[in-house]
Amino acid sequence: MTSRDKLVVLTVDLEVPMPCKHALIKNKTLFKECLELVREWCHRLLRKLKKMHITATFFTEGFLARLMPELVAEVAEEGHEIACHGHYHYPLVWLSIDKAREEVRKARRTLEDVLGRPPLGFRAPRFMVNQKVLQVLEDEGFLYDSSIVPFWRPRRYRHLWVPRLPFFPTPKKKLIELPVSVVNMLRLPLGLPWMNRVGGSLFFKLLKLFGTTNPIVIYLHLHDLPGKGLKNLLSLLTYLRRRGVFIKAISLVSSLVEGRR
Repeated sequence: MTSRDKLVVLTVDLEVPMPCKHALIKNKTLFKECLELVREWCHRLLRKLKKMHITATFFTEGFLARLMPELVAEVAEEGHEIACHGHYHYPLVWLSIDKAREEVRKARRTLEDVLGRPPLGFRAPRFMVNQKVLQVLEDEGFLYDSSIVPFWRPRRYRHLWVPRLPFFPTPKKKLIELPVSVVNMLRLPLGLPWMNRVGGSLFFKLLKLFGTTNPIVIYLHLHDLPGKGLKNLLSLLTYLRRRGVFIKAISLVSSLVEGRR
C-alpha cells in the first residue's frame, strides 16, 4: 500500500427485502422462495468477491440473521465483517428513544448469538439517522456508524452539509461516522442503486470527471444485483481495484483510532 492508494470500503446491506416481508403475511410459499433468492444472490456475490480477493462489510438485519443464521455465519467465515443493520429495517428515527434502543439491542443480540461476538458497526435502516439514534449507538457501545449520505433526498437523506470524510458525530466522540461517498460537485451517492439508475457508462464518466473522497465508502443491496446490477458492480470494483485497496470498515476505523493516539 502506498501513500497514493485510495482506501475503499465495500458495504453490503444484507436484509430481507420488503416485498418478501409482505409475502410472509399473505403467502408463506412465496416468502420461502424470496429467501432462497436472497441466499442465491448472496452466494453469487460471495463467489465474485472471493475471486477478486475483496473483503466487504455486510450490514446485516437482525430479522434475516434470525431466519438464516447459517448464511450470516457463512459470510463471516468467508472473511467478511458482519455489522448491524437494525432488526426489521424499520426507521429508528420514527421511534421513541426507548423503542429505538430496544430495536438496536434486539438486532445486536441476534447477531451476537450467530457470531459469538457483538457487531461493532451499525447502519440505520433506509439510511435514516438523527442525533437521537447516533447517541443510542454510542451508548450501546458501537464503535462506528455508516448511516449518513451527504446528499439531499426527501424523506431519506437529509445531511447535505455534514463532513464527507470520517468524523465524530456525537459530543463524547466515542462513535466514528463513516459517511457514504458521493461524486464530487454532484453529490451522487456511490451506491449500486444509483449506478443502476443513471446507467453504468454515465456513472463512470461522472466519477472519472469529478472524482470522490478518500476513503471511499460504497454500498449495495442484494436486490440491486439482478439485471445489469452485478455487471455494473463488477465494473465498479475493477475500476476501484486499480486505484485503491479494499479494506473492511472496522479496519478503517481501527486505523483512524490508532492515528489519534
